[in-house]
Amino acid sequence: MKHVKSLKYLALLSGENPTLPLSEIKAVLEIEKIDYKIIEIVDRIVIFKVSKDLPKKFYARLSMVHSIHSLLFKSALNFQDIVSSIKSAGIGRYAPECTTFQVRIKKIKCQKVNSEKLERFIGELIRKECKNKMKVDLVNPETRFFGFCHADQIYFCIHRLETGRKDIFKHPVTRRPFFHPTAMKPQVARIMVNLSKAKSGQTFLDPFCGSGSILVEAAFIGSNVLGMDINRKMIIGARKNMTFFNIKYMGLLQASITSLPIKGDFQAMATDPPYGRSSSTHGLNLNELTCNFLNEVQDLIGRGCRICFALPNNIRLLDLFDQKQLKIQETHEYYVHKSLTRKIFVLEKK
Repeated sequence: MKHVKSLKYLALLSGENPTLPLSEIKAVLEIEKIDYKIIEIVDRIVIFKVSKDLPKKFYARLSMVHSIHSLLFKSALNFQDIVSSIKSAGIGRYAPECTTFQVRIKKIKCQKVNSEKLERFIGELIRKECKNKMKVDLVNPETRFFGFCHADQIYFCIHRLETGRKDIFKHPVTRRPFFHPTAMKPQVARIMVNLSKAKSGQTFLDPFCGSGSILVEAAFIGSNVLGMDINRKMIIGARKNMTFFNIKYMGLLQASITSLPIKGDFQAMATDPPYGRSSSTHGLNLNELTCNFLNEVQDLIGRGCRICFALPNNIRLLDLFDQKQLKIQETHEYYVHKSLTRKIFVLEKK
C-alpha cells in the first residue's frame, strides 16, 4: 500500500516510565531535523504533528515506544459519532490501493468497550465506505486500522511501522558472551543514546563503558564509538561483546577518568558511572568521581553537544560541575529496584 500522507501521528508509549518515552520521541525528531508540535498527551498516548513524513530510521531508533500510527480521527466513543467520523475521514480513498484490511481495538484504561463488537462494527462501516472493494483479512491484511480507546474517546489510526523496541529486546545482556550484574538493560542504554542526540557517522564516547551496553546501542544506530574503563576485565569483556555483534569500533581503552589518554571533539556522550557494591570506583567516592568525570569530559565535546548519564537519585549534581560550561537540559527518574532509583541527566555544552 502506498503511504497516505498524514501529518498527525499517534505514538503508543511503553508505559514503563512517566517521562523518558516522550523525551525520546522529541530527541529523535530533533536528530532527524523534523519540526514537530505535541498536540495531546493522554496516559500512554501521545499525539504529535510533524512537518514531513517520518523516515524509517525514526521508528527504528525508539526503545520506549511500542508503535507509531497515522491519526485519522478522534471522536467520542459512541456508535453515532464513530459513523460520522469514519465518513468524514474519507476512508474510501484507501480502496484503490489495497484489497484487504483489519481492525483492532486496544483499550487503555477503558473497560466499558466490547472490543470484538466494536471491531466488527467499524470493519463493516469501512467495507461499506469502500463499496465492498476492501475485504477483511485477520491473518495477513494489507492495511491495519487501530482504534485506541481511552475513557470516553477513541483515537482511530492507520498503522505505520513497529518501532525498534522488539529488536532491542532480542539482545538482552544475559545472552552476551560477557555479562556483569551492573550491565544496563538495552532499552535504557538505547534511550540514553537517543537523549544524547548521537547521530549516525558521528563520534560517540562512553568513558565508563563497563561491559559495553551503551556502546552497543550507539553502534547499532550508526555512531563511531569509543569506550574506556579503568577495569581491565571490563575492557576485555566489552571487546567480546562488540565482536559478538560484529561491531567495528574506534577503540576500547583501559584508562582512568582522572587521566584521559584522548583528545578531540566528540559529538555525543552517554555513560553509566560506577555507583554500587558490585562496581568499583577505585578509591573515589561517587561525588568525587562525578566531579572529575564532568570536569574532564566537558573539553571533549563541542558547543551544543550533549552528555547523558545516570546517577543514584541522592546525588546533588549542581554542586559537581562548572555551570559556566554545561547546562542541565533534562532530568528523569528511573526505578531500578526497591533499594535503587536512579536519575538520568542530560547536560549540554554551552
